[in-house]
Amino acid sequence: MNTSLDTESTTNYDVAAMSISELLIAINKEDSFIHLAIAKCMDVITTVTEECFKTLTNKGRIVYIGAGTSGRLGVLDAAECMPTFGIDNNTIIGIIAGGNKALNSAVENAEDDQMQAIADLQEHNFAANDIIIGLSASGTTPYVLAALRYARTLGAHTIGITNNNNSPMLNIAHTTIECIVGAEFIAGSTRMKAGTSQKLILNMISTSCMIKLGRTKGNLMTHLMPMNIKLKKRAANIISAELKVSIETAEALLVEYKTIDAVLTNYNK
Repeated sequence: MNTSLDTESTTNYDVAAMSISELLIAINKEDSFIHLAIAKCMDVITTVTEECFKTLTNKGRIVYIGAGTSGRLGVLDAAECMPTFGIDNNTIIGIIAGGNKALNSAVENAEDDQMQAIADLQEHNFAANDIIIGLSASGTTPYVLAALRYARTLGAHTIGITNNNNSPMLNIAHTTIECIVGAEFIAGSTRMKAGTSQKLILNMISTSCMIKLGRTKGNLMTHLMPMNIKLKKRAANIISAELKVSIETAEALLVEYKTIDAVLTNYNK
């Protein structure tokens, strides 16, 4: 297994001697390798996304599960899908080792608690028609691997996303995305390139699924939830552009029909 994520720093950087400008330029240079690493994984990312789309069309759910940075990224992507695409909160779920407390601070030994991983999935009534995506930069996190093993015993499809070659995750998940971004700028700090790569991959998976489910029209967020001033303005702009009506009319229609999709479906019919 490639363990460079934990033991090696990026070569040839004397970070203590660098100015702030030099640090920023160097970090940006390292980040540029992330897209190249993801590009090498496109075939398997496509396979994973197709499986996720199939699950959603069959009334199953996508469940992200991880610890630390990886867990937070899963929770983030799941949380943002509801207001962006108007889906139910139970359609894409994010689970983090240590629970909500771990979103803001470290929870000691949470990533090692294998029994809690099973309990967390059971709390969400995880079942065979759901799909699980385990997130672990190293591919060795006990909490995540236990969740994947348990999901397999139920007959669910299991996905792994890691930044290491040939990790234990590879032999547990049905399909594993191995996105090899290389050593981190600060050795072992997988909140950097590894975390960024995971965030980008999750964006790709969830956004593509939502588009194929018809939760957009073109590239417009026609199912967004207009829950604040900014989103109400965006919703009115979309209605105005699509129906060729004034902003004032669009705003009135939004008040009447509540959502963009309802306006576009029912207006003038």
